[in-house]
Amino acid sequence: MTDYLHFVETKFRMHEPIPALLRTLSEESGVTNIVDLCSGGAGPIPAIDEDLRAQDVHLQFVLTDKFPNRAAFERIVDESDGEIRFEDAPIDATDVPESLRGIRTIFNGLHHFRPGDARAVIRNAVEAGQPIATFELVERRLASMLPLVLIPIIVLFVTPAIHPRTASRFLWTYLIPIMPLVTLWDGLVSHFRSYTPVELDELVEPFLEYTWRTGTTPIRDTNLNITFLIGAPRK
Repeated sequence: MTDYLHFVETKFRMHEPIPALLRTLSEESGVTNIVDLCSGGAGPIPAIDEDLRAQDVHLQFVLTDKFPNRAAFERIVDESDGEIRFEDAPIDATDVPESLRGIRTIFNGLHHFRPGDARAVIRNAVEAGQPIATFELVERRLASMLPLVLIPIIVLFVTPAIHPRTASRFLWTYLIPIMPLVTLWDGLVSHFRSYTPVELDELVEPFLEYTWRTGTTPIRDTNLNITFLIGAPRK
């Protein structure tokens, strides 16, 4: 499923507003390392890295996850010319090792955390003095949720284009169609669990030592938005 999400996000360039936000945060904070939490199948990271390099902006990305998808990570690293690497050990977003320094990013993962846990993720970044940026494609908004009914059809349609092409991928998509149903369920639950900008403001309210920005930015040629939370230590 993480391979499917990575494919769709990249194919339809749903990350497009993010590189400019990351570039601004990097320039303002002076930090050029990116520690990506909850990376899954790497999500939009390769496409973001490619867009930034096209602007002659070179950030060093490190993929991490509590349950690392090593096969996906190794594939992405091989394709990145050394600008993306990964952490092999499990990394808990609420307790990131001190050795991993850089802007902490979460792409489409914050909704997996209940408010107390989401605040723990933010607190851990603040205590380490590291900038943090989260980006979510999901919204508790009818216009965003209506297209979910198409997910099973999209999964069936795009699976042959997803690499690597494995027997298990086709088995669980076509012969025993678990993947279309699980992906639909994941999308539905994710939208209902997403945070609004107002709720993000409430999460970061205790951390006055940081400057925070929350809001939404539209994805071009769609009716979808990216909801973002960006924070860095006050200068």
